Amino acid sequence: MKKFLFLFLCIATLSVSAQSTHPILTREQNDTWIAALRESDLSKRLEMIRERWEEDATFHYEVAANPYKIISEDKPGPVCRPWYIFVEEEGGTAFFPTNPSSEKVAAVSEFLTVNNVSEITIVPEDIQLIYGQRGSCGVIRLKVAENKILEEIEEILLQKE
Repeated sequence: MKKFLFLFLCIATLSVSAQSTHPILTREQNDTWIAALRESDLSKRLEMIRERWEEDATFHYEVAANPYKIISEDKPGPVCRPWYIFVEEEGGTAFFPTNPSSEKVAAVSEFLTVNNVSEITIVPEDIQLIYGQRGSCGVIRLKVAENKILEEIEEILLQKE
């Protein structure tokens, strides 16, 4: 019985650790994540972005005076988040907020499919400068397949919380 209980606890511990997420906080972690994103196909990129949004929604950070200061006491230290911008053929854009609620993340994540997003571009570092401080940890442009999708995303993002 003791062997069975020990085996059960080992398997349960491995299962929980495999499911736990580790937020990407530092510039080094972010750079590694962006490099992996660059190497992935569209489907994998969408999955990686969805997971990143879910992790990022678990803590809040301040943009104004110090964009890398985490407000939450349980996760101190610097933070580095890319800026996500939705675009469509005719020039429309929608900006993913700095500190989205988990509800907004869930609602917008439903649009992260290969049918809705036709292309993901990681803006080169030399062009990131035009996005200012908010783009200093990377700018990721998600090109939506049609204007209707962008309008639906904008509607979700503009809702008051």
